[in-house]
Amino acid sequence: MKPKAVIFDMDGLLVDTEIISWKIYQQLLQPLGHDFTKAQYSKDYSGNTEIKNVTRLIQTYQLPWSVEKV
Repeated sequence: MKPKAVIFDMDGLLVDTEIISWKIYQQLLQPLGHDFTKAQYSKDYSGNTEIKNVTRLIQTYQLPWSVEKV
């Protein structure tokens, strides 16, 4: 029997999206006076969903934004 679908997850395999996410978070926080290191991203944010990470950013840094806005 031939497969009807193939799921291919490129995240981290062909494209390193972790570094892109870290840089975006860093750019969001920097104007507000917050440092956001790569080590911090690796420890607390790497491997999580975007919604989970944005929620954590909002809570951790007490940002006046909604998840949808970010």
